[in-house]
Parts: sequence; structure tokens; C-alpha cells
Amino acid sequence: MPVTPAGDAVAVPDPTPPRQSPPGQSPPGQSPPGPTGRPVRTAVEFLTDPLALLARLRREYGPIVRVPLGRGAAYLVSDPASVQDILVASQRAFVKRIHRRRTPVDEGVQPPALILGSGLLTSTGELHRIRRRLIQPLFHRQRIAAYDPVFATLAEQAAERWSEGTRLDMHMTELTLGIIARTVFDLPVDNEVVTTVRRALAVNMGVSQRAIIPGGRHLEKLPLPAIRRARDSRADLDALVRKMITNRRQHPTGGDDLLSLLLAACDAETGAPLDDDAVRDEALTILLAGHETTAGASTPFRGCRSVRSPA
Repeated sequence: MPVTPAGDAVAVPDPTPPRQSPPGQSPPGQSPPGPTGRPVRTAVEFLTDPLALLARLRREYGPIVRVPLGRGAAYLVSDPASVQDILVASQRAFVKRIHRRRTPVDEGVQPPALILGSGLLTSTGELHRIRRRLIQPLFHRQRIAAYDPVFATLAEQAAERWSEGTRLDMHMTELTLGIIARTVFDLPVDNEVVTTVRRALAVNMGVSQRAIIPGGRHLEKLPLPAIRRARDSRADLDALVRKMITNRRQHPTGGDDLLSLLLAACDAETGAPLDDDAVRDEALTILLAGHETTAGASTPFRGCRSVRSPA
């Protein structure tokens, strides 16, 4: 999706008039190349076929592209060296928000926060530093390696259900939801929480896309059926996760699932634990972000399985 150097889709005020430039890097001090004079068309393309749009922009204009959106602009950064500099060396210079004209520097729209709250993916500054320090031990390589048997068992069980001619979901949705449900919440794939997560994912896919376009955030306030379904699904998911947190606090299991570990985590410097809001935000962040990365990691397994299957 169009991103600023922070890696987020962001529309920012741009005093430089749009211009047509040849493909490739722009000279120092000049605006990057990109399309001109068609912000509405670009917004429609992004909502209807974002992958085709981004591939075309990269092909026509190069690794850094300025994309006009209303009175501002978004930037598509696909050069590995630039991404490395933005996310690591210069990451403090950027924020994880969509900024519009007249928006204060410390404010802005953060679309994933609608469902994820203030988790690691959406938080910034001191809050991000505190949360990262507290949660980082949960992802020590030895702890992650302990989940390998769970991953392998669920993947094999899924593969055993495949047969010649079966059409497989490219994103391995059911398998990845099963893996994340087991490791985050210690739940089977047919649990009510997993069903609610599946529904929330399906109906909220367009939220971030709509928020990027000018005026998009106002669409979320309209009583349209799709927006109402998305809003209701987020409320259902929030209620279920909070109920799980309450039950787990009252009846701790001492398990090694990430929800139990989040409830037991304490800040190394202050000794303060995470409150319910923070546990909810981090659990959903891990669940939804982990769902996407696990789907990507499972795709080569699926291809390997297909190649090895007898003809």
C-alpha cells in the first residue's frame, strides 16, 4: 500500500506542485516522480485493485513514488535500502499516522488502531518503548522454538485433508487461524473467538484503505451496511477478548500461550504489569499480525506439499 518512509500509508500536506518525472530516483531537493492531476482516479484504483495500482506505479515511476491524494500526498517506498534507512536508522523521524493539512504533528489517523488499539504495531514514542521492553522477552528464540510442534501438527492435519483437485485458499486462512488461536489464546480452531476473529478480518479489510483517501475517515461515521457490520464485528471481538482476559485473571492456567504470558508480564524497570486494555491491544496485535505472517510462511509448505504429492 502507499507508504511514507515510516512504512505507513500517510497523506501529508505537500507545497510542491505535482509534476511528471521519468522513472527512477529524483535528484536531491526535488519531489519524487509520480502521477499528476488524477487524485480521485488514483483513490478509486487503490480501493478497487490496490495491488495492480502499486505494481504499476513502481514499474512506471521507480522505487520511490509520490502519489497525490487530495491536497496532500502519499509515498510508495519499495527500495530496500530506503526502507532499511526509514525503519531502522531514521525511524525516530517518522510517525505511524496519516496526517492531513492543519493536523498537529502529534496527531493523526491510525487506521489499524480501530481494531488493534494502542498495541506495538500502532503505538509510538515512550508508550512503544515501554511496551516493547515488556513484551520482547515473550518472543525469545527459545520460547518461539517451543511452538514448532504445534505449527507442525496443525499443518500436517490440514495437509491430510487435501486431496487431488482440491482448490486451496492462497492465504491458508483456516490453518493460520488455527495456529494463532492455539499459540495466542490456547484455543481450538472451532472456538467462538476464532469464529469472531474470522468474521472481523473479513469485514474490516477495507477500513485502512478507506482511511487513506481524502475524507475517508468520515465514511466510518456513516450508517452504511458494510461499515455497520465492520463496527459491530470489532465490538464483538473486543467483548470476547475482554471476557477471556477476565476469566484468565480469575482462573490462571499458568500456560505458555501468549495471553497467559501477557497477563504475567511485568516491566523490568518498574515492576508494573499490563492492565486489561494493554493486554487486549497486544493480544489482538499479535493475533492479527501473526495471522498474516503465518499465512506467508505457510505458503511455501503448501507448494512443497503439492509438488511432492503423487500425480
